Amino acid sequence: MKTAILLLASVSSILAADCQITDFIGIAPLATDPAGPFATCAADIGDTLASLMNPNWVPKDATAVSKFSKSANCKNFFTTVTTYMPKINPPCTLHQGKVTMTTDVAAKISFDEAVKTWGAMYTPATTAPAPATTAPAPATTAPATKPSTTAPASTTAASTTAAAATTKPASTGTPAVTTATTSGSATTDANITAEPVVVDTPAPTTVAATPAPTTKAASSAATFGASTVASAVAAAIALY
Repeated sequence: MKTAILLLASVSSILAADCQITDFIGIAPLATDPAGPFATCAADIGDTLASLMNPNWVPKDATAVSKFSKSANCKNFFTTVTTYMPKINPPCTLHQGKVTMTTDVAAKISFDEAVKTWGAMYTPATTAPAPATTAPAPATTAPATKPSTTAPASTTAASTTAAAATTKPASTGTPAVTTATTSGSATTDANITAEPVVVDTPAPTTVAATPAPTTKAASSAATFGASTVASAVAAAIALY
């Protein structure tokens, strides 16, 4: 309803002339009465009687609006003026603060609506700022460079595995033993040759000990032949 009233006021104000104090001549006796609603309301809000007699009057600040809303004398003043407005013909235009409307429209506004409109004139915008949606930038300070912990290059030990000497022991050839064997008139040469034992050592670092060549013991036949020869030699010496 308030929106409709304001629209109607805008249209009417284009055609109607501005209000003058003479347009309210019908309530002059009440306006000039020291005990009337004009004088008593002015005293309640700390304003002057002359100010309230101006057709375009509105409370001068938020404090005055608050006092006006609580004063019975001011409510009587408001009722007196708005009750008279419909009698103004043709309607005239009021300029009350930022609101412009004709008297026939203003006559339909209630006391509470007027107080609310006047209070809005002195109330600062209360729109809360939009909450910040930008996340704080992360810290870009790089941490202090830590001393290098790179492990020293691996030192590859030089190959210490020496190729083991694999020289085969020289073949130890046992000279053939020639033994004259006396069996009747026949003389038999016993040739006994001991084969040297050769051990091939493998390539690994640990070289197996090579056992000394083992010479096979002379056979019992060779021993018998040797003793027989010795006896024969002794007999020959005795004959001479």
